[in-house]
Amino acid sequence: MNKNTLKFFAVLFFAFSSQANSSFESIGIPMMKESVKKSFQLSDSAQGCPQAGFQEFDSLSSARGSAMSSSKIITQLLEEIDPHHREISVENSRCGSCRQVNEIAVFSTSEPEKVKMNEFCNNRPTVNVEKEMENSDVQDFASDTMRGKTPEGKELYAGCPDPCSFYVASATTPRSETRSLLNLTVHCGQPRNGGVLMAKYIYKAGLVQKWACQ
Repeated sequence: MNKNTLKFFAVLFFAFSSQANSSFESIGIPMMKESVKKSFQLSDSAQGCPQAGFQEFDSLSSARGSAMSSSKIITQLLEEIDPHHREISVENSRCGSCRQVNEIAVFSTSEPEKVKMNEFCNNRPTVNVEKEMENSDVQDFASDTMRGKTPEGKELYAGCPDPCSFYVASATTPRSETRSLLNLTVHCGQPRNGGVLMAKYIYKAGLVQKWACQ
């Protein structure tokens, strides 16, 4: 996991302190994972080899903290799961006499411990933004989007007026040494219960793996 990925996630969750609800758990997070799986470029298994498949590693690392400390927390969580990331990147136990090839995306989620229900925020949209770019551009694009300065960001803000809040799951998949695919899923949910400085959030990090046998 490169430093650009760590830096991106840290900025992402600091800027987008968000609110969780069951809709995000049942719609938003699955939307992000499904988008990641569809975006994998790894082909299916060769003829005569075991079938290709996917595996999800949820909550490999988690922490609790304020929005103001989210940058440090997310960076730490992604560093904690890096050994697991390296381990499954070289995994070769599923293909018998065939060679196993792996593609992996790293993701993070954030949700508050408590929300303040408001009917106005019910049934608000969940939007997925998928964009491939240079690793050095990921942070700027995410930051601009979260502030409504890109077309994607304008769409997010139009569908989520005050007092509703954003809840974010985001994944990056390497395309090369210099490029990555960003999957940013934003759910408009219930307002947080408490101010920015006092509200506590649960942060989690995980992985999605595809393997194929060649």
